[in-house]
Amino acid sequence: MAVHTCAACRSVLFGCDFVEHGAGEMDRALLFHTRGLCQAPLEREVLAALPDAGPSASGRGVGSELRPDGVAPLLFLARAGNEEGALRALSRCVPADVRARDRFGVCALHHASHHGHTTLVRALLAARADAGARTADSVHAHVGGRTALHLAAANAPGRAAAEIVSALLAAGADASAEDADGATAAELAARRGAGAAGSALAQLLGGVPDDERLALPAAVAPALERACARDRQLARLDVSSRPLLSRVHVLPAVWDGAQCARVRECALEVARARGWQSARHAHHPTVDVPLWRAPAAHAIATCTLNEVVLPRMAELFGLDARSLRAREAFVVLYSADGAGSRAGLELHRDGTLLSANVLLNERDDGGGDGDGGDARGVGSGMIDGFEGGGTYFADDDRTVKARPGDFVLHCGQLLHGAAPVLRGRRLVLVFFIDELDEHESPW
Repeated sequence: MAVHTCAACRSVLFGCDFVEHGAGEMDRALLFHTRGLCQAPLEREVLAALPDAGPSASGRGVGSELRPDGVAPLLFLARAGNEEGALRALSRCVPADVRARDRFGVCALHHASHHGHTTLVRALLAARADAGARTADSVHAHVGGRTALHLAAANAPGRAAAEIVSALLAAGADASAEDADGATAAELAARRGAGAAGSALAQLLGGVPDDERLALPAAVAPALERACARDRQLARLDVSSRPLLSRVHVLPAVWDGAQCARVRECALEVARARGWQSARHAHHPTVDVPLWRAPAAHAIATCTLNEVVLPRMAELFGLDARSLRAREAFVVLYSADGAGSRAGLELHRDGTLLSANVLLNERDDGGGDGDGGDARGVGSGMIDGFEGGGTYFADDDRTVKARPGDFVLHCGQLLHGAAPVLRGRRLVLVFFIDELDEHESPW
């Protein structure tokens, strides 16, 4: 059997998983892993960036450093299972990072409880971590509504599980809290199938519950949980009864030429230093750079998103602005010459309810929706202008050709694609935006 192993994190791809796939498919899968999924290089980078001392006098500690998903080093290292690194980050972070969560509502305490990191759990609780914080359903079909108690009961190994559960209960965690499937931490402990150990953990949490799901074979309950989580994800993205989401809106001139140029050139600087990546999305890959890699551009975009774009989205689409949160942002390169890039993007639907994009460089074809042409002083700078392009929407059979600085707002579930660039290169900043549910209250 052919086996390929990631040299950084030792993840393995087996040849049997790629039977009947085209030649080179396994190599491309490994490349996708090393460029987009493998956390080992980033983990080393985060550790190297940690300061020798605690938060600075300005009150901004290591938590102000951006990482993937916009998370701070404490959360990133806890998620990676690096207890020693997370403890080091905890001693140097600002207080807000202790309770910070990622886009799925998961905080450092959730990860520490899941991994069975007793020392980190106790340190986080001493730093006033929220023992009642709940997760959300994730795109990987992880069940939402779970507290650190749920995760410790379901996943923490051996003696660590009991120690962490005791520490969480002493910190005020609610043993009666139910996840999105209606399961308590005691039920999850009883499902572990660890005999007396599982039963003892359930007793510690208030007793073994009388639930018919406990009679299911060990492999069935997790599969059922994943199926229910996927169903909730699909229901959250069902827009058939929300007519306002069928419309496409353009916010004109949100950014001026200087802002477009600043974000554009920050992205190009990252691309020169690290290269363009194509491992962000498995099904409809774009050639892009993540915005978090360019802190100055990220700060500009975050300010605009929070102060202008999300409030306008809420107003135009009939949503609660407090329920909207950016999942990710990235700068995409479309190029007519095909040199390591793509001219356009096929029709697709996004994995989020909402999307937004803003053009960062000038057209050369005189296009652009609205009045006033393209005279915004954006300038091509280090990238050429282009002809063609735009965002195509299949339902309306319409291509929106926005001007630099215009924000195009639309539902991610509309069938859409990127119209091909006919000449030159087109640079676009894209945002994916989630609507939070009851377990994902803004933090």
